[in-house]
Amino acid sequence: MFADIKVTKRKYLNGEKLFYKLMDLVSGNEELWQERYFDQNENPLQGIISHPMSMDVCTGNGLKFHIDTVFTGFFNDGHNLKTYAYRKHDIPFKSPMVRWENLNFCNGWSMNGPDGKSLSTDKKLIKAVINGLKPIGFGMFEDREVDKIVKMIEAAGLPYEVNPHQYMPNHSFIGVSQKGKIGELFDMDKFIESWKMHLDEENMEINYDFFNNLKDEKFEDFLKGWNYARPNSDTEFALTGLLLGYPIESTVSLLTHY
Repeated sequence: MFADIKVTKRKYLNGEKLFYKLMDLVSGNEELWQERYFDQNENPLQGIISHPMSMDVCTGNGLKFHIDTVFTGFFNDGHNLKTYAYRKHDIPFKSPMVRWENLNFCNGWSMNGPDGKSLSTDKKLIKAVINGLKPIGFGMFEDREVDKIVKMIEAAGLPYEVNPHQYMPNHSFIGVSQKGKIGELFDMDKFIESWKMHLDEENMEINYDFFNNLKDEKFEDFLKGWNYARPNSDTEFALTGLLLGYPIESTVSLLTHY
């Protein structure tokens, strides 16, 4: 239970919008603090919010340089679920299937919509693929739901895989993908160019030949035998981000801990 007091309130960010941070005291045997973020009208921040920040940095040897950074935060009822920070670049790679909203399906958090219902359900994940808003998706369903989900996928004419869940009895794992070759739906030259814009400043290693060769691979080839949950290199992280429809900037942020 939260005490009805405002312990601290201060400007959180500079920019066109003023964000405030509110510290709520949690009642109980221990003093615990919970951060919540509000707009200038005292409404809890909700949704995906991006904001730029410019700064001048001075190194130890007296060199000065300017950095333009973007922070993209995920907020649910004022709670900061995750924030990605990255250098600001106008990258050429664009696709309706690569968007910040797809990160709501990453199983790291649950985001609610304006109606208060979760945007992060596996059924909505499958629908995002069907509607051309996500390249590939994997979801877990009770066996009694599988036939209905499969019929929905088959009606859209998309490739899919259904397998029993390894650890959950009476549950199945469904994977669905776009059909066709990756190079037909994604401009891989612009994808590589976009990564190079970030690599000029960060210590990452991306195998560009791998992504050049990816053009002729089919999306459905990654429905099985691809361990998307455990990438082992910068290149595998970039692949996971691409095929699950995550923005390049979010992957850069994770790899650089920026």
